[in-house]
Amino acid sequence: MSSRTRRLAALVTTATAAAIAVAGTTVPAHAASATIRPGDLNTADTRATGHVEFLRDGLHVWTEGSTSTDKAAGYFALTGGIPSSASMTWAGSQPEPGKQLVFDADGIAGNGNDYNILVGESVYGNVWWLTSSSSTTAKAADPSGVAAGGQGSEWYGTLAEWQAALPQARVAFGGFSLGSGVKGEGVIERMQYGSTVYEFTSLAQAQDGVDGTDGQDGTDGQDGATGPAGAAGPAGPAGAVGPAGPAGATGPAGANGVVTVVDAEGRFSFAKVNRGVKVTLTTNDGAAGDVVGKKVRWVVKLDGEKLAELTQGLGDEDVVSARAAKASGAHVVTIKKNGTVVRTIMIRA
Repeated sequence: MSSRTRRLAALVTTATAAAIAVAGTTVPAHAASATIRPGDLNTADTRATGHVEFLRDGLHVWTEGSTSTDKAAGYFALTGGIPSSASMTWAGSQPEPGKQLVFDADGIAGNGNDYNILVGESVYGNVWWLTSSSSTTAKAADPSGVAAGGQGSEWYGTLAEWQAALPQARVAFGGFSLGSGVKGEGVIERMQYGSTVYEFTSLAQAQDGVDGTDGQDGTDGQDGATGPAGAAGPAGPAGAVGPAGPAGATGPAGANGVVTVVDAEGRFSFAKVNRGVKVTLTTNDGAAGDVVGKKVRWVVKLDGEKLAELTQGLGDEDVVSARAAKASGAHVVTIKKNGTVVRTIMIRA
């Protein structure tokens, strides 16, 4: 039995709801696959109020506001020439993060054109623009052929056009950037450069494929074992033997002298309801007399705003409900346990 049940709810109004969209891409059957783990992603360009967090399936990216410190970015290694296409599967606020491609303009190291950046933003469709800090060699290859802006910079073209203009170029990194100065939140499910799909996971390599099927909310680990029982006290001495006398009575057992400390183990489940979701957070009951050790700390966010922050001991249950106003669009609910995001849920009204 749970010792207490709390219920919290939030209504997202049309005026305050963030505009959320799901931008999906279809992965070709012939595409190769690569996995990006925390050690493979360089987030040095992420600033103070930007955040990048690995999930089991995806990359949680968000900024806290719209200032110069609100930037979340990450880069991973690529090889080969400039690909003819690239894409990102993003579930979150708009605009989505920009895709980035870092390359050497001619494949020759140390000659002044080693570091150039192409940026692909959804607002410009399939056009990628070259940053102003890139080399004169890269700028001279401008596929647009005109000194005109309106496409992110005055040097722009599709990736296929950049590939044709710089056939000797060699890529070094691919990645993304949200901001600076942009408030947003969402999950990058995958990125694709050329024929390779890059997927993100927090799991170590040995853990891949052992977490069950997607969509099932299993428990978050088994309850800890009960501590050992206290040692029994010695038996009382037998009574003296008399003529045909009965044996002495057995002495009482010793008292249990060990206190059992049990850590709370958190579990969650959720059910989508009309224009919203109901999240149930529970912990194990423990046995009578158990003393709680570590407690479970939960944070539930709605579109990046904190909806609930809870601490649970043994035998607790909390229900957090979020319901969106009619026609308010799509929204992101995140569940964080002990500082780690364990689930991201998309709801649509």
